[in-house]
Amino acid sequence: MKKTIGYIRVSTKKQEQFGGSIEAQKELITRYCEMYHLHLVGFLEDASSAKAIKSRPAMMQLLEQCRADDVDAVVSCKIDRMFRNTIEGLQTADEFAAMGKSLFFVEMGGLAADVTTARGRRIFAYDLIDAECERMRVGERTKAVLGHKRDTGQQHSFHAPYGWKYNKAKQRMPHPAEQEALKRIWELHYLSKLGNTDIAKAMSASRFKTQKGRQIWAQSTIRSILSNPVNTDLFALWAKEEGTNQHAANHTADDVDDATLQSKEVSHV
Repeated sequence: MKKTIGYIRVSTKKQEQFGGSIEAQKELITRYCEMYHLHLVGFLEDASSAKAIKSRPAMMQLLEQCRADDVDAVVSCKIDRMFRNTIEGLQTADEFAAMGKSLFFVEMGGLAADVTTARGRRIFAYDLIDAECERMRVGERTKAVLGHKRDTGQQHSFHAPYGWKYNKAKQRMPHPAEQEALKRIWELHYLSKLGNTDIAKAMSASRFKTQKGRQIWAQSTIRSILSNPVNTDLFALWAKEEGTNQHAANHTADDVDDATLQSKEVSHV
């Protein structure tokens, strides 16, 4: 019997902590190995949505065990549990084939993924493309939903952006103290024309603190604040108000000059 490792991936740490699909994947893999007489010696689990294999510790350990000839076969529930990128999936499957390791997916029935034949490679590539496209579609839908929530002032992240807070109804509201800091950052950037690094230095020397209560501001934090769509709308409003105030000030100055000139003319007569 082939010595087999079951590979499991869940998308988030929360799923890992509270179960989620981990037990379901284990059960499916166990039944599969029993049905096809594979000797299941253990599981390797990743809790990550990372599409790159090198960013998943368990996947890297799995490859190392295969390279060390500690395992003969790998079983995963679905292709998208193991691979999230078409090119990387084909390259890894080629490496498995070169090492003589079998790669099984429960969703493919009893057949091993075969990239050594034209037909097998085409089928496997199509499955990889479908999995990658589905991942992209999910990402697009998620981005659209979060963008709508952000634009309508609804809670769209765990933490509110700097300068804001969420009320009990999960609506975005101004955070008074942080709004002051936002105004100062805006003044330094738009009025004083300072770059992110100089703004960070100025903010570090001010009374304002970061969202985590730190006195030292990083230029990356300033960049994030300035580029956040929630803040850019506010900054545009402040810029408009500043322009209006400046226009009013100029108009008042012109009126004063005209009045002074008229006064001089009357005095001269």
